[in-house]
Amino acid sequence: MTVLGSFVTAVLVAAATGDSAIVLDERKQLFLDDYLIASMDNVDRRIQQAVKHPNNPVLAPTEPWEGTVAILYGSVIYDDDRYRMWYYAGGNVCYAESADGVHWDKPALCLVEVEGRKTNIILKRDPENPFPHFYAIFGVQKDPREKDPSRRYKMGVLSLQRDYEGPRQDPFHGGQRRGLGVAASPDGIHWNVLDDWSTEAICDGGTPATRPVLLKGSTVHVNAESDFGEITIEALHQNGEVLAKSRPIQTDALDAVVEWESGSLQSVAGPVNLRITLKNAQLFSI
Repeated sequence: MTVLGSFVTAVLVAAATGDSAIVLDERKQLFLDDYLIASMDNVDRRIQQAVKHPNNPVLAPTEPWEGTVAILYGSVIYDDDRYRMWYYAGGNVCYAESADGVHWDKPALCLVEVEGRKTNIILKRDPENPFPHFYAIFGVQKDPREKDPSRRYKMGVLSLQRDYEGPRQDPFHGGQRRGLGVAASPDGIHWNVLDDWSTEAICDGGTPATRPVLLKGSTVHVNAESDFGEITIEALHQNGEVLAKSRPIQTDALDAVVEWESGSLQSVAGPVNLRITLKNAQLFSI
């Protein structure tokens, strides 16, 4: 069986006979699904099992400010002919670089010093820093579409305020405010806060809201895991009026239909915002 030859034949059939041809350019096309495939004859799709590198772990805590663990609670990207890593250690965001993704260097930067030594810390958990509510990093990405070069890199973090007495307290942690903070950087090293509370949706409860959306039809489906909690969805007019509110969604399903407790989407003609309340639940898509 010649797997590659069979795949190429299938791709040509898909591009030649489809209603609209799929453009094949310099970008690689991975045969992980049937996006390019019109038919397959005597071909099996086999996803090769990943093998861990024998040198694992390739990055370990070696500096006193890293504590006892270095966790990739962050990101690794290939950027400008090198691998770049942002990772979590000692309660801070640290930075490392590598030519091959296996051997890593921790550059001595001029951002944070510990006992007179330059470190590879780029964001320190400290109430006095520009990100006073920073608790842990979620990840970093490079945004090539960003028109502002000072915001080329974006970082998401968990923001945590332990002495919060205002509205919208965390329902599972009394006296706290938790949410997603966002920072931006021109180079991945020097960061500025964009928003401490970009959203207050967190893994154990919160309320995100969408941008204005136009709904086609009157049925909403969700991919959710809320069998030990619940999710509710509200459709809001642009003036904030609640047009429809769902029944509590308690399911573990890929395509659950949202049932409306009050109001209806049938009479909604223009854009709406969807406000989603999560209580001990996870929402993957809508």
